[in-house]
Amino acid sequence: MVWIKRFSAIIAFLLILILLVSFTASNSNMMQLKLFGWTTLSFKTSSFLISAYILGGLSGLAVSMLALIRLRLKNASLLRKLGRRDKEIKKLRDSSLKGLTDA
Repeated sequence: MVWIKRFSAIIAFLLILILLVSFTASNSNMMQLKLFGWTTLSFKTSSFLISAYILGGLSGLAVSMLALIRLRLKNASLLRKLGRRDKEIKKLRDSSLKGLTDA
């Protein structure tokens, strides 16, 4: 089963690599970006598009990690609260059982 996953990952990686090389070869014209009077150096169109895709993926990952950290902190807080409640319930049960055995 593990070899199927590895084989699939290798095939997917090679397919993405082939598509990336094809995309870069077909978009080889040079361009400049102009934004608010600021002009970049001339780069290939594919370079701008690939870098935008990578930056978008990394920023999405960063936002997701912030949400994940917040949820993990909330989970840890709830687990501590649950532990305190369990100790309190055990203490109440033990004290009520002691009262029954004395009678």
